[in-house]
Amino acid sequence: MELIAIVSVFIMVVVGAWSDRFKHKDLPWNEHERAMKRAYWLDSLMNDRICKEQLRMDRRCFDKICHVLVTRGGLVTTRNVTVLEVIAFLLHTLAHDLKNKTISAMFTRSGETVSRQFHTVLKAVMKIGKFYIKQVDSSVTYDGDKWKWFEGSLGALNGTLFKMTVRVQDRSRYRDRKGDITTNVLATCDPSLRFTYVLPGDALRRPNGLKVPRGKQNFKFLDILPP
Repeated sequence: MELIAIVSVFIMVVVGAWSDRFKHKDLPWNEHERAMKRAYWLDSLMNDRICKEQLRMDRRCFDKICHVLVTRGGLVTTRNVTVLEVIAFLLHTLAHDLKNKTISAMFTRSGETVSRQFHTVLKAVMKIGKFYIKQVDSSVTYDGDKWKWFEGSLGALNGTLFKMTVRVQDRSRYRDRKGDITTNVLATCDPSLRFTYVLPGDALRRPNGLKVPRGKQNFKFLDILPP
């Protein structure tokens, strides 16, 4: 029995060493294969149905966003990454709530490239905000009988939860009662449903939190935002 045990262990060691030596290893992709894979995926977005499934918008809308981010946001095609690609993987990430590693594998890019280009597009989006987000008169008027019950109110106020990604050590602070990692977002709007105030996190304890003017404490809480 002792001899059998020794022989069995020897066979296991030999087989394990042989397996480690000849086990399948991922073959490195050359740049041409990577480019072909990315081009095939991007070409598939020419189909409106596929574009809506992958990016949550049709091709015409996607092309328009790309044009605006280039002409107004300053987004440019680099030697290795095109504008269409970086915008597509940002929209695809947001549309399907994907992680960096998933996008990295899909586009055969390094995680560092995906993260850097993702933030580059976000910066371009921030630049075009001034062209589409306009400050409006915050004074609220309530004309007509249907608004007489809201006299003295600043508007409709409510909050909602948004999923987010945080560091592992910070997750306990953002875990809600359903176990999801989320953050509160408070928003108010006027009778024309124009947003007049939006703030993520604790709106009352932050230095720039919600300030209620004197004589305007009569808030009306309405479910105007999606749950």
